[in-house]
Amino acid sequence: MNNSNKIKEVQAELEKEGYVLSKDAMEFLTENHNKIDDVKEIIKDSRNESLLKIITKEDILKNIQAQKNKERKKLNELDGKTWTKYSVSIWDITKSVHESRIKHPAMFPVELCKRLIKIFTKKGDLILDPFVGSGSVLVAAKELERKAVGIDINPDFVKLAKKRIAQDLLIETEVPKPQVFCDDAINLLDYVNPNSVDLVITSPPYWIVHKRKRTADYKESRPYSELERDLGNISDYHTFLQELKKIFEKVYAALKAEKYCVIVVMDIRIKSLFVPFHIDIINLMKEIGFILDDIIIWDRRKEYNNLRPLGYPYKFIVNKVHEYILLFRKTNLKW
Repeated sequence: MNNSNKIKEVQAELEKEGYVLSKDAMEFLTENHNKIDDVKEIIKDSRNESLLKIITKEDILKNIQAQKNKERKKLNELDGKTWTKYSVSIWDITKSVHESRIKHPAMFPVELCKRLIKIFTKKGDLILDPFVGSGSVLVAAKELERKAVGIDINPDFVKLAKKRIAQDLLIETEVPKPQVFCDDAINLLDYVNPNSVDLVITSPPYWIVHKRKRTADYKESRPYSELERDLGNISDYHTFLQELKKIFEKVYAALKAEKYCVIVVMDIRIKSLFVPFHIDIINLMKEIGFILDDIIIWDRRKEYNNLRPLGYPYKFIVNKVHEYILLFRKTNLKW
């Protein structure tokens, strides 16, 4: 049924309830019915605005504006079924076969990024990844018609990210292609304006972990780079955290109020030393002014197929096969 017929149908329903459409309302609807998504609901909802059971053009315009305001306040474009699916606190998302072959020490799947983007943004929003690495966040943003900016200090990773986002989509969109810059993340405000970013998704360096051979499954070390400013090359953990904090202070400045910064991290073990990295991240983010909104567990067990009994038989050591997806929100509220 087209909108013109819907007007006649709802007009008959309204008359049964004692409502009538004024002449200016009928003229407006006749001229503009093809521009209104659900003309039937708009007319019915306009009853709340009307006086003396006469629905005028002004009543309809007020209701259209109210619907637009309501739409702007929505967090995302998800339906209820998908919202429920995504709200489960453990996510089992694996890398594709293609992603598993990409040479980057700590990449995460495009599907994980897409889920986060769908939850926290709408089409046309701006997304930032200050540690862009292989570019998964940018690939996901491009596919979902979001603007995106990525930064990485490693020129090899920037080259890889650019190659991945250069692949054409089946359907071209009006949203500009993601931008990638080779620079220190501390300079991120050179590439995005303060209070302009709708979502940050990132995974910072895991201190010096990637410089060491992995004990859980014998995989060789894969350092990020040998660059002096690479945070993965800072040997002192406290200094590493302080440098990381300086970058997330810039992230805080770049984010719009009430928007989210999502950080994907794993706790660290170096021989007998256990480092609760996710707790340290939470503490430094709180110091900056972020609120920890929630935590999702990323279950990665399917990626670890060569585990061994760590510490056996003298000391029980946990094989870590999960990561934390930390959801931080920028707010003006004070602790």
